[in-house]
Amino acid sequence: MDTEHGRVYLTFGKDVVEEGIEMEATITSKGQVTLPKPIRDRLDLKAGDRIAFSMEDDGRLMVTPITGSVMDLAGMLPRPAVPLSQEEMDEAIAGGAVRRALRR
Repeated sequence: MDTEHGRVYLTFGKDVVEEGIEMEATITSKGQVTLPKPIRDRLDLKAGDRIAFSMEDDGRLMVTPITGSVMDLAGMLPRPAVPLSQEEMDEAIAGGAVRRALRR
């Protein structure tokens, strides 16, 4: 298995091999596939995690974990120098919505 930047490359028509171990998966009647445990472990995937699939020009299927949560963004922006009231925040949001609507 070739990994780069947290991605696993799978190739159609060939076995996926990691350290000499062949891995297979079966597609269910609903089109679902269970990723083999070594792949889940390598990508640190757990039940409920999301993954993205993209097809490469050379026929490879790229599987990329969708990581992160909106909660990971907490604290990224500095606090404002002067705290705003709820009314001031509402006015700023409304003003932004109007400007956006006028651009369309």
